[in-house]
Amino acid sequence: MKRTLIFHPLLFAIYPTLALLAANAGHVVFWEALRPALISLGLAMLLWGLFRLIVKPWSRAALLTTLALMLFFSYGHVQALISGWGLFDGGLEPHQVLLPLWAGLLVLGAWALSKIADPRRASHYLNWVALVLLVFPLYTILSTQAKLEADEQYVATSPLPEAAEQASAPQAEALDEYPDIYYIILDAYGRADVLAELYGYDNSGLIDFLEEHGFYVAADSHANYNQTFLSIPSSLNMAFIPELLGVEPEDAYDHAAHYYAIRNSEVFELLKAFDYQVVGFATGHSLTELRKADHYLAPQEAGESPEVRVLVLFGHQVSLYPFELLLLEMTALQPALDSALQSQPEDPAYQLHRQRVQFTFSELAHYAGEDGHYFVFAHIISPHPPFVFQADGQPRVNSLPYSIADGSHYVGYKGTRQEYIDGYRAQVAYVNTLLEEAIDRILAASETPPVIIIQADHGPGAYFRWNSLEKSNLTERLSILNAYYFPGGDEGWLYPSITPVNSFRVLFNRYFGMDFELLDDAIYFSNWSTPYDFVDITEQLRPAQ
Repeated sequence: MKRTLIFHPLLFAIYPTLALLAANAGHVVFWEALRPALISLGLAMLLWGLFRLIVKPWSRAALLTTLALMLFFSYGHVQALISGWGLFDGGLEPHQVLLPLWAGLLVLGAWALSKIADPRRASHYLNWVALVLLVFPLYTILSTQAKLEADEQYVATSPLPEAAEQASAPQAEALDEYPDIYYIILDAYGRADVLAELYGYDNSGLIDFLEEHGFYVAADSHANYNQTFLSIPSSLNMAFIPELLGVEPEDAYDHAAHYYAIRNSEVFELLKAFDYQVVGFATGHSLTELRKADHYLAPQEAGESPEVRVLVLFGHQVSLYPFELLLLEMTALQPALDSALQSQPEDPAYQLHRQRVQFTFSELAHYAGEDGHYFVFAHIISPHPPFVFQADGQPRVNSLPYSIADGSHYVGYKGTRQEYIDGYRAQVAYVNTLLEEAIDRILAASETPPVIIIQADHGPGAYFRWNSLEKSNLTERLSILNAYYFPGGDEGWLYPSITPVNSFRVLFNRYFGMDFELLDDAIYFSNWSTPYDFVDITEQLRPAQ
C-alpha cells in the first residue's frame, strides 16, 4: 500500500466543536468556536506526539490519539445519559464510576490497537470516516449562515391570503370599541391535572382565581407543538408550520424563517390594520424579543448579558464564553469544571433572568388605560428552566453556567429529574403569585375591559426526551395551561380542547367580525435533530370519543 497521509486525529479533534456549533447555528457566532477548535487541534497534536514516544509507527500513535479524543469528548454525553437513567440517585457520583471506566477503556483500546497488523490501512479508513463526519456540521453551519445573511431579503409568506380583506371590513366601526389584547405566554406551564399527577402540585388555587375573575380555562388543552420555536410562530400566524414556512421533514432548522414569521406574523399585521400598537418585552430569547415593536420594555438595570464567565481552573483564571463552557461540559474535564463552578459566584446571567421575569410581570399593565389600542405580547421564560426562584420569590442560586436547557438537555446535564421537579414546583408557585398580581393590575387600570390570553407554548420536561417520542411522557410535554378572559363572554367560541393555533381565529371572529374557519386541534411531536419531521400524536393524547 502506498504511503498514506494521516490526518484523522486532527479532524476528530475539531469535530465536537463543529458539531456543537452546528447544533446552535444561528445562535452562536463563529468566532466563539475558534478558540476551542484551535485548542482541540493543539491537544490532538500534543497527544499524537506523546503517544509516538510510547508506540510506533506514527500511524499507530494516530489511532491511539483518535481513541483518546473520542473518549475525552464523549464523556459528558455518556455522563448525562446514565444520569438521566437515575442510576446514581442517592449513591455514587457518576464521575466516581466513569473516570476509572474511561481510563480502563483507554488502556484496553491501546492494547487492542497494538494488535492491529496494518495501522496505516486503518488510518486510511479513519481519514475517510472523519471527512464524512465533518460534512454534516459544515453543511449546517454554512447553509444557516447563508440564510442569516439573506435575512433582509426574507419575506414571510402568509398562509391566510384572505386576512387582509377581512381586516378592512370592520374598520368602519368605532375603534374605541376594540379592547386592548394581552397575550401572555408562560413558557412550559403545564395543565393542572398533569401537574397534580406528575409533579404532586395542586394548582387549584390559580385555576380558582382565574375562573373567579371571569376567565375560561380550557381543561383539555394541548400545545400544537412540543418546542417553543414551533409553537409561537404557529399561534401568531394561526397556521401549522408546514403550511406557514413551506418546510419539508428533512429540512434543517431555519432560524431566519422563524424569526420573521414572528415579527411579520398574521396577528400583528391584522391588528395593525386596526391601529393597534404592539408592546414587546425583553425575554432573553432572540426569537421573541421584539426590539422593533412600537413599544419595547426592558429592565434598565439589567443591560446585556455578560459575554464571558471568569473561572479558576487548575489554579489559573480563565475567561470562557458560554459556547466554550457548554463544550467543556461534554468533555472529561467536566469534573474539574463542576468543582470550579461550585466555588464561584453565581453566573450573573441568572440575575438578569430574574430581573426580566419580574419586570415583565410588573409592567404588563403599563399601557392599560392609555389612549389607543395595544397588543401586549409577553413571552415569559418561566416556569421553564432555569429555576431561579424559590416559592416565596427568593433567589434560587445556581452553580452551573446559565442555560435555558429543558427536558433531557437538563436532566443529566444540569441536574437530576427530582431537582427539575422540585425547581419547577417552586417556580410555578412564585409565577402564580406574580400572575395574579398582574391580572388584578390590568383589570383595575383598564377603562375598556381587555382581552387576556394566558397560554403555555408547551408543557414541562422532567420526563421529556428530545430525540425520542417513545421514551417521552407526551402528556406532560403537550398538555398546557390555556385561559381566556373575553369581556362580554365568549359567545360559545371557546371549548375545552382548544389549541393555540385556533386562539386568535376565535378572537378575531368574536371581536372583529371576521369569519376564520377553525382548524383541527392537531398535536405534533418532532425531535430536536429534525424539528420539521412531524408525527401526529393527536389520537394518542386525545383518543376519539
